[in-house]
Amino acid sequence: MPKRAFLNVTRGSGREFMSCAVIARELADKYDTLYLAAFNKYFAEALADELDNVRVIDQAEIASFWNTHYDKVQDNFIAEPYNLSDFSMRRIHFYDAYRKVIGLDEKHDWNENGTSTLPKLTVPKEMRNSAIEFSKQHKKFVIVQFHGGQNPVGVQRNEQNLIVQPYNYNEVGLHRHYPIDKANEVCSLLRAEGYEVLHYTLNNEPHCKDALYLQHENNQLWWHALSEFADGIITIDSSLMHLGISNCKKMCVIWVQTSPINFGYQKAVNIISNNIDDFGGPSMAGVPLNPDVNYPDPEYVVKCFKENRLI
Repeated sequence: MPKRAFLNVTRGSGREFMSCAVIARELADKYDTLYLAAFNKYFAEALADELDNVRVIDQAEIASFWNTHYDKVQDNFIAEPYNLSDFSMRRIHFYDAYRKVIGLDEKHDWNENGTSTLPKLTVPKEMRNSAIEFSKQHKKFVIVQFHGGQNPVGVQRNEQNLIVQPYNYNEVGLHRHYPIDKANEVCSLLRAEGYEVLHYTLNNEPHCKDALYLQHENNQLWWHALSEFADGIITIDSSLMHLGISNCKKMCVIWVQTSPINFGYQKAVNIISNNIDDFGGPSMAGVPLNPDVNYPDPEYVVKCFKENRLI
């Protein structure tokens, strides 16, 4: 009897990209057929274009899928890696946590600077060609992201499917963002070095001055392709980090109250912010609102980026 499994990946673009590019790929090696659902369907479709045994299920069709496939699927992977004690206590990387809870072999390829596993998907030819054309018109550019972490499910959107619901990153329980005044200074310093700055951000997030803003909510695989042609990336712990790490020439990541142990990559230069309260609690536990954080100076961030190392 053919072995079939079902995996539904949700909870944000970065996590969905990681899950499709790495975890679903490894699961597909174990089964004759892997049924894969994701809120960002194009991630799942990209993997299905690579692997003949992956079938994409639309989120809206999951209930009807189970009505017809309940007796045909042997394994339904619903375990949550965030609930693993070792993950919460910052003793394991996301990839190994996910592998552990669904029965895949752990790689043990991570340390305090993150993992050596790099997530990668094949971008559709038309989208990759678009990224190539963009890079021809923008010879020297850096991609930046300074805000992230919104849940894309159930939020208010406009007719173009862009998020318009207000969001205040100072009111979340776990801080990842880099303040807009400091972000603006990073962009100005990069411009002074001759770089064009391309700001990867959502419609309802602060937009940096002196930066080119392109809407990315509906075509994130395009940024996965574009990262190959950028001179580098400066980002926080959010989706751009995962989309860009496998292809980019270099990357600096600003960490605030999450940890490269859980989500980071050894390939990146990881800049750790010093919290005055020395927050060291469980990684997904949240912290008091408006904590006092010593964010790294913009000059330091740009120096680390230029030299591709911690200074």
